Amino acid sequence: MFLFTATLVAAAAAWERLPTALAMLAAGALGEVTVGVQLQFFLAFATLVAAPIAGWALWWYGRNRLALATLALLLLAIWMLRPV
Repeated sequence: MFLFTATLVAAAAAWERLPTALAMLAAGALGEVTVGVQLQFFLAFATLVAAPIAGWALWWYGRNRLALATLALLLLAIWMLRPV
């Protein structure tokens, strides 16, 4: 149940931040954003996509506690991408 809910939250968060990701790519191409800021943003954005996939894969292979631990990474990524 937690993993399913986390997958829905991650999908909604990634969809909501997709325009920001595209703007970050454009700003990086123009040199308006530093590499460090881009790296931090895209690592957090990639975590929104990868954490649910890793969680489901771990759940499939019977590593249920590790699957639920991926939720902590997901929450950290959502917290890092929060609007300031």
